[in-house]
Amino acid sequence: MSNWARRERRSMRGGNLAIAFAAGLAGTAILVVCIGLVIGAIVGGGDKRTPEDQVSDQVDSLFVALEAGNFADTYRNDTTNRFRENVRRSDYLELGEKITSQFGALQSKTQTKFESQPLPGGGLQAAASYDGVFEKGHAVILAQFRKVDKKWLMENFMVEQPKGKPGGK
Repeated sequence: MSNWARRERRSMRGGNLAIAFAAGLAGTAILVVCIGLVIGAIVGGGDKRTPEDQVSDQVDSLFVALEAGNFADTYRNDTTNRFRENVRRSDYLELGEKITSQFGALQSKTQTKFESQPLPGGGLQAAASYDGVFEKGHAVILAQFRKVDKKWLMENFMVEQPKGKPGGK
C-alpha cells in the first residue's frame, strides 16, 4: 500500500471518529435537554391554570381551613407581610369565627368579578369577588391576592351580606 493510501485511510478513520464523537455529543445534549424538561415539569414547571383559577383555589382553601379548624395556620402561611403588619392575628381569627357563626360553611361560590394587573418589578396582584352560598344563606366574598414566589398570598379578605338583601337569604 502506498504512503498516500495509508494517509488517506488514517484521515478517513480520524474523520469517522470525529463524526462519531460529534454525534455522541449531540445525542448527549439532546438527552440532557429532555431530562431537564421532564424534571422541570415534575418539580415546578409552572402552574398552567389561569390566575382566576389559582385565586379561586386559594379562596377555597381559606374556607376549607375554617371548616377544618386550622384557619389560624393560614395567617402565617397564606397572607402577605403587609397584611400581617396591618391585621393582628387575633383580629384575623375573630374574622374567621364571625364568618363561621354568621354564615356557616361555604357550599358553593360563583365568580362575579376578577381583575389582575402586573406589579412593578414583577409579579401580579388580583382582586376577585364571588357570590357565595353558605349553610345559613348568601354572602358576597371579596378577596385581594398578590402572587409572591409563585404562590398567591392574601392581602385582603371579607365576607359580607349582599347589598339589598337583609339577613343574607
